[in-house]
Amino acid sequence: MAISNLAPASQAVDFAALERRVTALVETADRWATERPVLLDAEMAGRCSDYIDQVNGELKVVEMERRIQKRPLEDAAKAVDLRFRPLAALLEKIKAMLGPRQTAWLQAEQQRLAAERQAAEQQARQAAQEAARLASEAEAAGTITAAVQADQAAAQAQEAAKAAAAIPERAAAKGDYGLKAKALRTTWHARIVDANVVPRVYWYDPVVIEALGRVLNAAVRAGERAIPGVAIYSTQSAA
Repeated sequence: MAISNLAPASQAVDFAALERRVTALVETADRWATERPVLLDAEMAGRCSDYIDQVNGELKVVEMERRIQKRPLEDAAKAVDLRFRPLAALLEKIKAMLGPRQTAWLQAEQQRLAAERQAAEQQARQAAQEAARLASEAEAAGTITAAVQADQAAAQAQEAAKAAAAIPERAAAKGDYGLKAKALRTTWHARIVDANVVPRVYWYDPVVIEALGRVLNAAVRAGERAIPGVAIYSTQSAA
């Protein structure tokens, strides 16, 4: 049985010899699986215990060697973090300082634009109503002067409508070097205020079940033996 994709051996252990020992243990495990699927007596159980001890011993060697070979990589990664994290922290502080200010300006600008657009739309509606009134009067009068006044009012109503439509709906801040304008972003959040009335469908979400399972297992390990709706049981394994 060949074992591939393993890192080169370090000076701490003869990796080729370790690989051969693990391969031999795997071959022995295959024989146990086919020749001794069930332990029939104390002697066989003892031999199985000795074999598991061998496996545990080699596992310790493998894990120790893995940590030895990985440590330089971890140390190098830590060195990179120590070098760059202070710079990132300074940049994050800048964002933390200026971000709220920009948000406050955008919120104020959003309110200003909304008020300006509301006023412009009201003016456009009034201009349209005036144009409609003059058009009706011009039709009734049949004079050139009335018709000209109606045309002028209609043109003014169109300009008022264009002016209202030209007002942006969203506030934005864009400098000369920014790739895109900064605008307000709406993010919705949920906070449980009464768990008793939360729809049951959400309790069956796998993420919720996994998190609840961790809480329940911690409570059981701490000694809790009776939790409504929870089956508490124990398992045993050779140690």
